[in-house]
Amino acid sequence: MNSQPHSSHLSTLFEKIHQGDKQAFNEFYSCYALRLLNFAKQMLSDADTAEEIVSDLFVQIWTKRALIQEIQKPQLYLYKALKNGCLNEIRKNVYTSQTIDYDLEERTAAQAPSPLDVLIDKELHAILTEAVNSLPMQRKVIFTLIREDGLKQKEVAELLDISLRTVENQLYRAVKYLSNYIEVYWKKEQSIIN
Repeated sequence: MNSQPHSSHLSTLFEKIHQGDKQAFNEFYSCYALRLLNFAKQMLSDADTAEEIVSDLFVQIWTKRALIQEIQKPQLYLYKALKNGCLNEIRKNVYTSQTIDYDLEERTAAQAPSPLDVLIDKELHAILTEAVNSLPMQRKVIFTLIREDGLKQKEVAELLDISLRTVENQLYRAVKYLSNYIEVYWKKEQSIIN
């Protein structure tokens, strides 16, 4: 996964996009397309629809670039606009079931990992994916926005229209649950080995 872009860097990109800089727009797309798509997939069960909504958002940013200089918090704006697009789609399709596709950041190593390391990584990825998918929906979204997308707790509270205290509690419970989940799994594995 790409490294987390700084909000000041995003503000700079928005300023350049406002001026019609296509290279800045391409850089903006490279930095945010995947993480916005992952967020949209959390809210929608249809990956194609999620891609359409994300594409529409990028098109709107470019076509309405004359107005983006007024945006104070670009990162928060992106997630709010995407959330609204997803909610509009959900309203159109009330029966849509929500799923979360949680991707674990890949390990970056100086040397090629050994086959054992690869096996352990795959197993850990599978365990974490299973654990995250078993979280309640709101907790999954909060956990992913903070840990995966790098939003601040205050921004997540504003984005989801919930209190900061709720975000803190849900994040704490998610981390505690995931730690316990992994610990129980490893204890189970150790008892099988021994």
